[in-house]
Amino acid sequence: MREDKSASEAERIHEVRAIFDSRRKLMGKSSPIFEGGLILPFFGQPYRSSAKGIMDASGEEPVHSVKVVLCRYLLLYPLVEPQNREWVSYKDFKEAAPFVDGFQKNTERAIARNFSGKLEVLTKACLGLGGRDPGFDWNYQLKMRFEALPQIPLVLLFNDQDEEFPAHCLILFERRAFQYLDMECLAIVA
Repeated sequence: MREDKSASEAERIHEVRAIFDSRRKLMGKSSPIFEGGLILPFFGQPYRSSAKGIMDASGEEPVHSVKVVLCRYLLLYPLVEPQNREWVSYKDFKEAAPFVDGFQKNTERAIARNFSGKLEVLTKACLGLGGRDPGFDWNYQLKMRFEALPQIPLVLLFNDQDEEFPAHCLILFERRAFQYLDMECLAIVA
């Protein structure tokens, strides 16, 4: 049974690689190609995708959720680059409807709750993940842009608690993000 599963996984990797090869010109602009595959930066950490599978920089398999996101990214990467770069919240994707409550509870509200009164700690954590100022003139105490994957940036907006309001966090994606990843993978990314 294990050999059959490994064989079918290897076949699927070859199928993915064939799909990827047809998209190589687009992806090569933002992801270096190495012999037999591609290096995908996921939040700045390099992962190698090849016929042998997906490996981190040390040659180890990444956690399952990272593998899922990277595989979906390779499978869904559009042949023509989508142009809509408008910033939207997760709930603005119509396909996200079944996941919105869980996303808000486990991501946005969790960040607000865990970093309430700890703006400096959140800032350092964001910088440690490669976050940078997005250059927006929006009224938030903290604004950080992350390059999750090539063509998939996200923005974290955060206001700390004050005497009138609790801490609040909002995560934004470019509207075109759903063309690179499905809703479950976008939730994992955030």
